[in-house]
Amino acid sequence: MFIFAKTISISFADYMAFNKMHFGKWKLRPVWVWAFVTVLSVLFYTIGYNTDSRIDESSTPFLVFLFFFIYAIIAAGTWLLVLLTRLRFRLIHFIAYKLNPHTFVHIEVLINEKGIEYKTTKRNFIALWSQIIETREDSQRYFIYYARNAVFILPKRYLDSLEERTKFVNFLKAFSNPDLKLMNS
Repeated sequence: MFIFAKTISISFADYMAFNKMHFGKWKLRPVWVWAFVTVLSVLFYTIGYNTDSRIDESSTPFLVFLFFFIYAIIAAGTWLLVLLTRLRFRLIHFIAYKLNPHTFVHIEVLINEKGIEYKTTKRNFIALWSQIIETREDSQRYFIYYARNAVFILPKRYLDSLEERTKFVNFLKAFSNPDLKLMNS
């Protein structure tokens, strides 16, 4: 039998890891950004090329330079937009984290054969093992979903040893739904 009873705090890094895992389903790959930049550059270059009625061999170096200049400007603007979007996402979550400090610090946790019980200064909650729909882990924390958008985050730093972590994982598999699988992220 495994019993876990401690007071924990969830750091901003833990909170961001959850949000990245849960809400980061659509990932912006650099290949997509470069494809967008290339198509947009070719489009602008073609529009400018078609409007210039006088094209001769002496203007070829200038046209090549013009294409790469347009490409560089569009690439810089696109990557700046991507960076600002990512910073905005992090800023919004930082504000949410700071506005609800009672949700993330000094959480009294009890994990036993009934389920997971946690108490904050404003809320008490019990998630029975039959309610657990999914568990995930990454290198530093466990995410235990008891609803589609509701999760309990247990940082691995509170499980003192590898043996205790192994007991916890086996306990999760034994007491939660029989079809439940521990998913590595």
